[in-house]
Amino acid sequence: VLAIGDSWTFGVGVPGPMTWPEVLEDLLRARRRGPVQVVNAGVATGHQSPDGYDRWFADRGSALDPDLVVVGFSLNDLGPVPMLSYQPVPKEPILGGWSRFLDHVVWRVRQRRAREAPRDHLLPFLELARQFEQWQQTQRGLRALRQIADERGITLVVAVFPMLTELERYPYGRLHDIVDEFCAAEGIRCVDLRDRFLGRVDEDLWVHPADPHPNRLGHRLLAEGIDEFLQREGLDRAGR
Repeated sequence: VLAIGDSWTFGVGVPGPMTWPEVLEDLLRARRRGPVQVVNAGVATGHQSPDGYDRWFADRGSALDPDLVVVGFSLNDLGPVPMLSYQPVPKEPILGGWSRFLDHVVWRVRQRRAREAPRDHLLPFLELARQFEQWQQTQRGLRALRQIADERGITLVVAVFPMLTELERYPYGRLHDIVDEFCAAEGIRCVDLRDRFLGRVDEDLWVHPADPHPNRLGHRLLAEGIDEFLQREGLDRAGR
């Protein structure tokens, strides 16, 4: 299995064995009871979106001769989508840093207030997503990657990752729908992982209070969701 993606796939701030590609390898290996290798090519392509993954795969990635390619799709592959839908609150020392616990409690309260503020500005922005130039380029890249995979008899799966923001009232659902509809129209297998995260506490999944990339729990949720999809589709039995 070849995992292609950006910093979410690479696993910024997370030990290698805790990243979703390696967790997926463990899950597949335990069930198959045979040789399995999932290669983490996150950021290896030199590109930060699918517009470029196809060229890297044609030139280098296909030499690995994978049975399956999983593209980790982050919502900013559509365009300038912020990782947080609200203004992040910096974590600052209270009373001169007298208590780390107090610092954390105050930060969580301020962060919650920021999340509960109106989001009227976000809706018009989301409505423009289909027109983003980067989304047009991303569509080209995914079509080209599917064609290359088809020509080589390789299965392609796009895994759509949620942003870890306001999971109690997730505002980016429209963006997921855009990607899901595109994949369905193009005949690209797609697994949307948002439902595994909805209702959870944002910060509990962050790699750091100032960095909303997924932590080890977030990566496990991604891996489990992809693994369940592969089982449903019978793709976990692939192999040559």
